Amino acid sequence: MRQRCSLPPISVRSSSLPALSILSLAHGSVVFRKAHRGVKFTLGMAVTLAFLTVVLVQLLAATYLRYIETGTDAILAQRTKEWAGDTPVEIIRVDVHARTKIAEIWVLLDLPSDAQYKIGSLDDFLPAAMKEHPFRKAARDVLGEDDKVVVRYQTRIAWQVDLATEAIDVAPSVDAVQED
Repeated sequence: MRQRCSLPPISVRSSSLPALSILSLAHGSVVFRKAHRGVKFTLGMAVTLAFLTVVLVQLLAATYLRYIETGTDAILAQRTKEWAGDTPVEIIRVDVHARTKIAEIWVLLDLPSDAQYKIGSLDDFLPAAMKEHPFRKAARDVLGEDDKVVVRYQTRIAWQVDLATEAIDVAPSVDAVQED
């Protein structure tokens, strides 16, 4: 007579359930014994992967647009400084919205001290170099012809006073003062 090998009974505790599920997944026939389990598993994974793909595409698109906007912000600010030349200009804010193709720039333009005694439009006080090369052209070179730009500028009268001699001179650029 053959003797049967008896194994001790397996007690299932809650802490051993993950181990049993891993063992059952490793042996594919236990998990996919019934056909509908395989279909449910496949559909569940497909829905999960589709959701993750949608989230990933949205995040990548937003990151790419922000990357483009940041680079364009810096270039537009630099071109604005180049456009202004020797005229003291302080750029407060530059916002480029790549999706809507609208850029917004906030600028403070320093006028010479004698502007406070004159009546005229801003164009009357601008240097000739700024009039010859309009800002629209500089912005178009950076943004392209399809974009729009909103320019918000304020003027201020600025001058530099030498306290020893009380001589009044044109105020230097804000950047030049901050660098010293």
